[in-house]
Amino acid sequence: MSKPISATWSNNHRPADVAAYVESGAWPNLTLADYLDAAMRADPDRTLFWETTRRWTVRDIHDSAHALASALNHLGVRRGDVISFQLPNWCEAVIIDCAAAIGGFVNNPIVLIYRDAELRQILPDCQSKVIFIPESYRGFDFRAMAERVRADAPSLQHLVTVRGDGALTLESLIALGKERPLKQERTDPNRPKLIMYTSGTTGRAKGVVHCHNAIHCDLSAHQRFWKLTEHDRSFVTGPVGHMSGYLYACNGPLQWRIDCAVVERWNVDEAADLIDNLGLTFTVGATPFLQDLVALSRQTGRKFETLRLFACGGAPVPPEIIRSVYRTLPNTVSYRCYGSTEAPTTTLGVSDPSDIDACALTDGEIFNNYVKVVDDDGRTLAAGCEGEILIRGPECMMGYSRDEDNAAAFDEDGYWRSGDLGVLDARQRVTVTGRKKDLIIRGGENLSAKEIEDAMHTHPAIRQASVVAAPHPRMGESVYAFIVCQEGATIDLPELSAFLTKAGLAKQKIPEAYELVTDLPMTPFGKVKKNVLRDRLAEKIRS
Repeated sequence: MSKPISATWSNNHRPADVAAYVESGAWPNLTLADYLDAAMRADPDRTLFWETTRRWTVRDIHDSAHALASALNHLGVRRGDVISFQLPNWCEAVIIDCAAAIGGFVNNPIVLIYRDAELRQILPDCQSKVIFIPESYRGFDFRAMAERVRADAPSLQHLVTVRGDGALTLESLIALGKERPLKQERTDPNRPKLIMYTSGTTGRAKGVVHCHNAIHCDLSAHQRFWKLTEHDRSFVTGPVGHMSGYLYACNGPLQWRIDCAVVERWNVDEAADLIDNLGLTFTVGATPFLQDLVALSRQTGRKFETLRLFACGGAPVPPEIIRSVYRTLPNTVSYRCYGSTEAPTTTLGVSDPSDIDACALTDGEIFNNYVKVVDDDGRTLAAGCEGEILIRGPECMMGYSRDEDNAAAFDEDGYWRSGDLGVLDARQRVTVTGRKKDLIIRGGENLSAKEIEDAMHTHPAIRQASVVAAPHPRMGESVYAFIVCQEGATIDLPELSAFLTKAGLAKQKIPEAYELVTDLPMTPFGKVKKNVLRDRLAEKIRS
């Protein structure tokens, strides 16, 4: 029998580090299957997951996941094989993830908005054997797409529809597994649990591989830092195909044993009702979701009294947004977090949330990770100096699925090169200042796109702003802005220049040209696709 693809992936966790993680207890040596079984023993009839019209108990998840693992074995899926799902924020994603942990399969969540081009890259790369998809969703035929890409994914053996018809459905597999249950061996927590593909804001996506121990170590850190208890109730807005939604919907509730409302489609009015009706206490979400809640509170006077924490991350968070929470929602703490698919939560916020400046101006304190900031030659810089952020620790990935992506990804000490620029202060707080590839070099001077964008976001007429480098005949590059205005508002270049000058921005940092747009191209978790904006600007210049 041939080895599963996961057996060929590199493991960049150094043996000495692994031994230290285990000895210290940082790695819990548990899988999601273990947490599921523990929850089943403790309170099987507890309603753990909420959707708009459905409720899911621990028993519902447990029995369905064990049956699905058996059914997949009957289909020929073996330990180490990859299974994929491309689903909305439905609780079936939790069942699939639990089944993967029970059966020792590697889960491959795929962002719902991806189409043929992305699937033709992802499915062959990870050699997925099964994909779970909706029959159709929001007018798009997912089954037809999956059928189209099969020719380019020879390992793909089964298309399974969820909440739909078809030759093979999730419901029929669960029924098969209940009729023909198989005894499952316990999964090794050091083996791969997850392969998730980067969102590709700058180019080809890479397959990020995590083991069980790293994911559950990460979630244990959340529980400690955020002081989560069984009395908390969360809600998840991020897509389950993205790291944030995957962590907080598929894994966190079972590990933390807290109730979770899974939001299928963001609507601020519905989210507000959910918070108040269910008494939700915390969430982790992207910038637009926090903006919407604050705006609704200002319009209606609602204060979301049970909501104690909104951790904001996944994309740049302008300081003004955090400050607005403290002015508007008296019971809610909010701060910026920093993480990535490769190192999910390098920071989890600020331990003293009364320090509003730290919450708004930094990306939080390093927790459960090791971080250094280095110069272009790899030398560690002193506190307060800007350089590339490198990360190592028990929550970091095993590596990328392709060896060529690993070659330059780690330094000699095992630190992952994030590609982010930032500053580490004396209190071990990180402030991300931009991307190495996102600098604008004007007349030999490096300008931070993020600094300019943060200043623009303080203008009352601007809802979103993103800046990129434009070619300049004398200075090499200049600042070009894409702006989304607030509803009913507008802005022109002289007004913007005057505002940014008054805000203290140096002349060379002020956009020399701009474009008003109705929206910005985004990844599923709110990061602006700068490569799309650069292509759009280049096309405009050519024409």
